[in-house]
Amino acid sequence: MGRGRIPELLVVSAPSMTGRRWTNGARNGEWLNEFRVSQGRGKQRFKIMENPTTIDRERETAEKFHNTDEGEISELLTKIEALKSEKLQLSHENEGMEEQVNKLNQKVDHLHAMEEETDEWEDEDSSFLDSIAERSADLEIEVNRLQHDLISSTREVGEAKREVIGLKTGLEEKALVIERLRSEIAEFRKEKVKVEKKGRELETKIRILEIRFKEEKGKKTRVQDEMKERIREFRKKIQYLEDEVAEAGDELRRSKRVRRQCQKKVMGLEEKMLEFKDTVDEKTIEAAMSRKVDIDCQDKGVNVPIVAAGTVAAIVVAAAMGNRCLRKQS
Repeated sequence: MGRGRIPELLVVSAPSMTGRRWTNGARNGEWLNEFRVSQGRGKQRFKIMENPTTIDRERETAEKFHNTDEGEISELLTKIEALKSEKLQLSHENEGMEEQVNKLNQKVDHLHAMEEETDEWEDEDSSFLDSIAERSADLEIEVNRLQHDLISSTREVGEAKREVIGLKTGLEEKALVIERLRSEIAEFRKEKVKVEKKGRELETKIRILEIRFKEEKGKKTRVQDEMKERIREFRKKIQYLEDEVAEAGDELRRSKRVRRQCQKKVMGLEEKMLEFKDTVDEKTIEAAMSRKVDIDCQDKGVNVPIVAAGTVAAIVVAAAMGNRCLRKQS
């Protein structure tokens, strides 16, 4: 009896398999993933059902991994630890799957050997061969499923590694940014301390200047008051001097009038003195010539020497009065 052909079977497997084609034909919102694999002596066609919730969960996880906000750094670290543990778990599962695949391959080889032996025995029961073929097909399907699971797990592990590397890189960049921001904050704090110190110094200087301004203002007010008082005193003195000048002017004008009067009197006296001198000279000459006393003079009881003496006294008095008037004017 000839070797049995492995039929097309429907197998449920994990997502992330290459060469798939999605068809909407399953119930309860599931999708069929159709792909082809080559294993053993022929090509088998498999249909795998996947749940869209698993795909959405993967997308949400990927979106969460790409959220690199600074406030979620702790959450990213937790996710990195979870991915590391998941990576270790997947590695252990892959090792177990590899062992199962090796065992199943050994079983398949053994079954192939048995099939070859059964081909040599043409008289054996066909039901036994069919059971062996079915068992072999089941084992090959199981091997293919485990291989696909191993491939998908390996890819997931690779993607997880890449995501972990990306997260580490992002975390390092965030750490550098945080360190730079901390240094800038420290510099800003130093600048703030310096500015506050300068502000306090300026406030102290302003208070000192205000005190000085008040003192200068008080001094200026006192000086202004003193100057006003001095100006009032000077005005009083000026008024007093103006009054004295006015009085002196009046006195000067009076002195000038008196001087003019005195000058007129002196001039009149000088004229009278000259006239009187001429008269005396004439009388003296006449007395010397006649050596007699005039009868008229005898009747009056006055002689010539007495008249001469009176004339000289009058001249002396007039000269004294003129000198006195001149001294008053000067």
